[in-house]
Formats: sequence, structure tokens, C-alpha cells
Amino acid sequence: MLIIGENSYVTIEEANEYLQYEIGFERWTSLTDKEKEAYLVTAYREIQCFRLTNVPEDTLKEVQILEAFGLSDSSAYSAKAYFSKGITRIQVGNASESYGDGAGASVSANIRNRGLISDRAYCLLNKYLTKSACIVGINRFKGGCIC
Repeated sequence: MLIIGENSYVTIEEANEYLQYEIGFERWTSLTDKEKEAYLVTAYREIQCFRLTNVPEDTLKEVQILEAFGLSDSSAYSAKAYFSKGITRIQVGNASESYGDGAGASVSANIRNRGLISDRAYCLLNKYLTKSACIVGINRFKGGCIC
């Protein structure tokens, strides 16, 4: 259950309304409310891992929605999971996919440097990030961050 201020900045209805003109909106509408809720809560937790200052509420809402939408894209989420385990290339027969550190590896740069799936979400948050060093990891058992 979404609880504003505890595990979400937005409601499912707000997310639906915001995303209605996004490419891939069909992917979002095909999800159940329970799945949308899970993506929104996960996005909220990811945002909590950043050290932020003076972020307007509307910006936090937009970032959460964009990140939840990005998480709902299974290919992007899979890339994040692989990269976090140190896997940089997958090959099956003639097909391959790379997440390496080379130029143009936007998925790996996004995950390694930012922790968010959505580039747009990160761009919105960037100016509110405090400039302190912190290695961020998710403590999945306690639902919080390790800084």
C-alpha cells in the first residue's frame, strides 16, 4: 500500500496521469496496480539513497514517477542487475549485450555513477545533490540505504 511521505511521494493516479503521453505508456498501463505500487515504492527507496537538499515536492514526484517507469522496463532493470554484479557482457550464440565502461555505455555509466535507471530522473535530481562522497548501497533486508 502506498503511503505518501512514508514509501511514496505520489499516488498511482498521479503516475498514470503524468505518464499518459510517454513513449511506452502501454507498458505501464498493462501493469496491475500492485505492480505499479511495487515500482513506485522501489523508486522511492532509490531516491532515499541520495543526499539531497531543498528538492521541491513536484520534482521529487516527477523523479519517482520517471524512475518507476524506467524500472518497469525489464531490459533496463536487467542491465542494472547484471552490472551491479560485475557482469559487463552477455553472449548467447551470435547475440550479445554489453554493459562495459567504454564510451557510449550509457546504461553502465548511469548505474555506476548515479544509481537510477532513468537518465531524466537523474537530470532532475542532479542540481539538488550534495557534493559529499558516499558509496551508496541498498540494504534490501532493512529497506534502507547504506552510506
